[in-house]
Amino acid sequence: MARDYSLLENRWKRLNIPECSLESLASIHGYPFYRILIGKNAPRNVLITAGIHGDEPSGPEAILRFLERGNWNLRFNFTVFPCLNPTGYVQNTRENLEGKDINRTFGGDDVKEANLVKRLLQGVRFDVYVDLHEDYDASGFYIYEGKKDKNWMGHRIIQKVRKLGAIDEETDEIDIPIGPGHLQADPGWDNRGIVSYAYTHHSDHVLIFETPSTHPMDERISMHLTALEAVLDFHQQDKGNSK
Repeated sequence: MARDYSLLENRWKRLNIPECSLESLASIHGYPFYRILIGKNAPRNVLITAGIHGDEPSGPEAILRFLERGNWNLRFNFTVFPCLNPTGYVQNTRENLEGKDINRTFGGDDVKEANLVKRLLQGVRFDVYVDLHEDYDASGFYIYEGKKDKNWMGHRIIQKVRKLGAIDEETDEIDIPIGPGHLQADPGWDNRGIVSYAYTHHSDHVLIFETPSTHPMDERISMHLTALEAVLDFHQQDKGNSK
């Protein structure tokens, strides 16, 4: 199932947010690669990404709906990469046009999408980073969390998302469970993935949201949005979490 990338572009261009800029940073196999910057002088910096796997469309759509909501209170400076894999999004494939899983390439320098993100993040620190995903094998929502001070907040997310749908509480032998549906971002992960790369170089708090691909699209989007709001509430209230 092919998708129309221009539909995303048109909605990004229509965003009506104070202190917002939409930047077309490069052409990736003929598709513009975008970054959205919001805010300038807020006390906390937030990084949000989605669409690194092109067959996981709820992430880019959730970001759009988050940005389109309006009523902005600029408590945070946002850096948003709304679709990290344009060609995969169009072709509905996990990989990019070259057949590379971008989320396995941040430890090298041979994939254009990963190289561009790494260059743009140089020297920048974030209070929190959230990456939006889907899982075709999941029976419900779950998260990975990495936090240097181990002051976990994932249980708050799970409590809120549980009201919307199922939580996947199953674990594999390689997982590090913190609670039901709440896994630790493995400190043994290398820098191949974007989240582990950011955890090493750019943020002391990272989260991966995984929504169940077999559930309705609107449910997956609502899960993402509810989880994201919980993270922002946590960092708004956590006075000790400033840089």
